[in-house]
Amino acid sequence: MPLFRFALLFCLAFAAASLPAAADAPLTGRPDLTNPAYTLCQKDDECLAVSPACAAPVAVNTRYYGQVYLWYKRLSERMTCDTSLTLPRVKSEQCVQHRCTLELIKPEAPKPANAKLLENPSYCDADDECRALILTDDCCVKHFVNKDSTPRMEAEIKAKAVLTTCFNFDRRHVTHLRCENHQCTGDLEVPNEAVDDSRHTGKDRCEQ
Repeated sequence: MPLFRFALLFCLAFAAASLPAAADAPLTGRPDLTNPAYTLCQKDDECLAVSPACAAPVAVNTRYYGQVYLWYKRLSERMTCDTSLTLPRVKSEQCVQHRCTLELIKPEAPKPANAKLLENPSYCDADDECRALILTDDCCVKHFVNKDSTPRMEAEIKAKAVLTTCFNFDRRHVTHLRCENHQCTGDLEVPNEAVDDSRHTGKDRCEQ
């Protein structure tokens, strides 16, 4: 992610933390997403995704990201979403014909609710139910989860990590992934040789 994006997201984190706590205060500054200026772009790096509460993600130009993000953040504090609602996830942000667009991943059909997984996303009964969830957005931290919990946990981790800047990435290798005492877990092995992070970008930083 370019330095400009890091700076923008860092400023938004500070601004969000400074918002007034009064839940009954009237909301102001509603973005006019019908205005073409909000999505006008020249290249992919000018586009970012914003995920409104209870709705599909939208694409905006980085110039308007702060206004749109803070509006939806304040709005989400006043809303309660249907927990059974499945929303598409963002695969990539692109500038297509000078308009910011999103490539979305269609949500999978919801499976019957597992009460134990809802309470504990790492619950398991067998080794083959477990996987290591590793995201660049989260600095490659290793999360051991049940495979059926992966979409929910990935969305939650990405939402929490949207304003995170990674200065170091967890380059340890996952070994002996298993289900132990009904809990997905695994061992972490430190590479024999130090890896120069400056030579890796994006997904490569999390490669095992």
